[in-house]
Amino acid sequence: MPIEQYSPYCSGLDTHCMVGLISAKLSKNADYENIKRMYQRIVKKEDFTIEMKSSFSRIVAYLEQI
Repeated sequence: MPIEQYSPYCSGLDTHCMVGLISAKLSKNADYENIKRMYQRIVKKEDFTIEMKSSFSRIVAYLEQI
């Protein structure tokens, strides 16, 4: 699971969620749907900015198209 391995390209949990989700999708991770739900729960419960939550939602929507 990507949440268990901190990405050196992230500045915090918010960017970690985005990078982890994108990485899971592009690597065709078989657990992508579970990973997506996990990150969505994190983004929903954490005290992230409205802009960050909106960006995350746009990334999810974009990844659903590819």
